[in-house]
Amino acid sequence: MIWNHFKFNLMQYLRQPSYMVSTMIFPAIFFLMFAKENAKTAEMAQFLMGSFCRLCCTQCLFLQFGVGVAQERSSQWNSFIKTLPFHRYVSIASKVLTALTFALLAAWVVVAIVVYTTEAAWNLNHFIKLNVALIFGGVPFCLMGLTLGMITTENSALPICNLFYLSLSFAGGLWIPPNALAQSIQDVVEYLPTYHYGIWVRSTLLNESFPTDSVRFLALTAVAMIGIVAYLSQRQARQNN
Repeated sequence: MIWNHFKFNLMQYLRQPSYMVSTMIFPAIFFLMFAKENAKTAEMAQFLMGSFCRLCCTQCLFLQFGVGVAQERSSQWNSFIKTLPFHRYVSIASKVLTALTFALLAAWVVVAIVVYTTEAAWNLNHFIKLNVALIFGGVPFCLMGLTLGMITTENSALPICNLFYLSLSFAGGLWIPPNALAQSIQDVVEYLPTYHYGIWVRSTLLNESFPTDSVRFLALTAVAMIGIVAYLSQRQARQNN
């Protein structure tokens, strides 16, 4: 049942050219426009590859997914889906898988562009480790987007999701290295999932040691978000009844 819903969601987004372009193409274009000139060495190219991969994944998983869920909740199709005889968690699981799939595809486009246009080193070990970090490290952000999508309306979803996304991205060091941020932000950066996501992704490309603390932090964040999503789902089910 989850697989059937996943295929439906996948085809639904594949038939939307605007979504495909904004998700798959824009991150790679941004790299070519703003970052390629800084990728003068193989190490810097790999560092930028990791930065843009995590940036496009958080954008897809958190921002676009959250807005999409809120918009879908107000559609007539969603009202029809609720009448079908399957558990509500089937729909949630399929949405999460769809978001993770598109995030990974967007990251692959970035990787291909960086490898083709720079001197970045790339091998099977990098491929496996990066995919694992992007998928499992991205789960908390997917659940955050789902949470915001469940509590916002169609009209309020975009500004609210943007507010959280931009704040977490900036303060978490996705745009500027954490040590270049204001001291007040550096004091709290270690409590932000975007910061730990960046550490995990970066370690897969720069041959750094496995960031156990960051992975543990992301895992605990995911568990907390699962609890929040379950609570919101049960509350909505009671309201519908």
